[in-house]
Amino acid sequence: MRYAIGVDQRDLDLVADQFVPDVECGHWGTGRVAFKRMYAENDATMDVTIHRVTNHMVDVLDDDHATGIVYLTADHRMHDGSWAHLVGAYHDTYHRLGGTWLIRARQLLFWYRDADALPPTTRRDTEFRTFSKWPTLPDAWPSWHRFWAEVGDERGEHPGVRRSREAAD
Repeated sequence: MRYAIGVDQRDLDLVADQFVPDVECGHWGTGRVAFKRMYAENDATMDVTIHRVTNHMVDVLDDDHATGIVYLTADHRMHDGSWAHLVGAYHDTYHRLGGTWLIRARQLLFWYRDADALPPTTRRDTEFRTFSKWPTLPDAWPSWHRFWAEVGDERGEHPGVRRSREAAD
């Protein structure tokens, strides 16, 4: 919740404080200062944002390590006044430091985003943070492919579905 509220309030200190001090930020570097540079660049590509996080599943690995998935819906008002809608899931790695759980790494996988977040200027690094290059759901989940391999790739042709359809006729 602190992450989502921090992003929407553009409180980069609050957002960065949810991550480990040595968070990896790609070509921006490592650490919370680099993290704030990365987020300032990303968040400047949108005007108003409204993030909602739900369905938080956490798997504790040991006393100081965990993983989790957090569902996300977000609405982004773009600089031209139009709105974009995103539905996704954060796949997180957590680390407890000094008794506080922090995010070590976060990957956004998404089902849907109805507009590209393009900047009004060249402030954005379009090679690193573009929605089109990130994996999409549900295809990014191995279980999705296993399910369809077991029931058949012809969705709706599973024997149980055929029986249900025949019973209705």
